[in-house]
Amino acid sequence: EVKKIKIHNFEKLYGRDVIIVHRLLKNKIKEAEYILITKNNSEQLRLDISHPQLCDAKYFTQNIENIGTVEGVYFVIQ
Repeated sequence: EVKKIKIHNFEKLYGRDVIIVHRLLKNKIKEAEYILITKNNSEQLRLDISHPQLCDAKYFTQNIENIGTVEGVYFVIQ
């Protein structure tokens, strides 16, 4: 869930999910190009991240201060 606030002539996004996305951009994944899907998003997309066809998926967990642990998978783009 994302909310907007107007500051002068700009609209700024804010909310818990904005914080999570911003913090996930600061991760320890070494590859330069990848697709990252959180467990929550995979459930919303009805994507089974444990499915055998996703064998190239690499799992991650990241602790986000004041939010908790975020889990998911990422796929390296080659």
